[in-house]
Amino acid sequence: MSSTFYRAFEDRHRGTRETIKDRLRVYTPFVQALLQAYPNAQAVDLGCGRGEWLELMAETGYDIQGFDLDEGMLEACHQRGLNAQTGDAIQHLQTLPDQSQTVVSAFHLVEHMPFDQLQELVMQAIRVLKPGGLLIMETPNPENLVVGTSNFYVDPSHEKPIPPLLLSFLAEYAGFFQVKTLRLQESKGLQTKVQVNLEDVVTGVSPDYAIVAQKAAPQPVLDLTAHAFKANHGLDLSGLLNRWDARFESQMTEVKQAQDQAQAIAQELQSQVQEALALGQLAQTAAEHAQAKAEQAQAAAGQAKNTADQAQATAIQAVHAAQHQAQELNALYASKSWRYTKPLRWVFGQTRRLKAEGPKARSKALILKVLRCIDQELTHRPALRLQLMGLSQKIGLHAALKKAQSQWRDQASNEPAHIVAASTIEPLSPRAQIIYEDLKKAIEQHQEAA
Repeated sequence: MSSTFYRAFEDRHRGTRETIKDRLRVYTPFVQALLQAYPNAQAVDLGCGRGEWLELMAETGYDIQGFDLDEGMLEACHQRGLNAQTGDAIQHLQTLPDQSQTVVSAFHLVEHMPFDQLQELVMQAIRVLKPGGLLIMETPNPENLVVGTSNFYVDPSHEKPIPPLLLSFLAEYAGFFQVKTLRLQESKGLQTKVQVNLEDVVTGVSPDYAIVAQKAAPQPVLDLTAHAFKANHGLDLSGLLNRWDARFESQMTEVKQAQDQAQAIAQELQSQVQEALALGQLAQTAAEHAQAKAEQAQAAAGQAKNTADQAQATAIQAVHAAQHQAQELNALYASKSWRYTKPLRWVFGQTRRLKAEGPKARSKALILKVLRCIDQELTHRPALRLQLMGLSQKIGLHAALKKAQSQWRDQASNEPAHIVAASTIEPLSPRAQIIYEDLKKAIEQHQEAA
């Protein structure tokens, strides 16, 4: 590999210098706290690359030295006046005195070496660190599915991915007092996102992680970094999967609620349909009842029509019978027998009234009748009336006749109408009277029917 290739590769894929420095500030709480225990602290950065960590540590107050085998990367350090030398990381550690360093760091170095060399690096680091000193190893995170299956192999100098559990166990096995795993460089928005999707699960796990291992020390020294070791960092795969499951559980809850609501609506609709069917059945029953009533009314109307037709036929028959009886009565009146029997009818009538009224009353009635007849005759003959009035005055009967005239007129005016009417038909024979009454009754019935 040429001396300039790896620097160009880092510039393309690792990010700008300011971006890398900003990312490395996550370790500041760890390293800055130890300056209280070791004011003149020394540190060594293995595989220092372009020197971003060297620059940040120098700004923090450390006396730090960097080592790298790539001359192109070291050139960037020398341009900024950083203390960086060409050298093998493990060989340099082996030359350092015991408990001489406060921090040993290796950023994106361990994935470039075989595992036995990695073990040697960890063992040499715990030797050279002061009590409470820190070993920081940052590397790509194979928990991120894209990193572990694809992006890790973009760098041709990578050996193989190192899972966080392996690297943390390696530090514990070497004898470090406490080991902290920091997952790094995840999307800031994803840290608080609740409704994660499948892309978030596949690509959202922190793409890098670091193992911060601390050597055993007196408690006051350990207390200096306690807050930093308690802080949580990054996103792991299980956490995103739990969010993913929670999202589906939430969706399933929403689906269940929607199903319950749909079922409730369906039950309400079914109830409304049943109610509508019941109302329809009631309406049908009412319609059938109304139809029956209509049929009954139609039948009654038919019966009424038949009755009316019968009444009309009866009336017509009565009229015909009345007409026939009138014809018979007229024929009777026009017959010779009616004329011949007139004296007999008059005698019969007078005899009946004589029996009913008595001789005195009947005689008086006859006299009054004669006088009425004379009076009516004189009404039509005024000349004769005047002659008779003169004669009566001469013989002295005028006053008596005038009194008698007043009496019969008063009597005639007070005579009941039915008696007068009866007198008009008095000369009729019994058979004629029956015919007259039947005819009168038929005419009245016909008038009522009309």
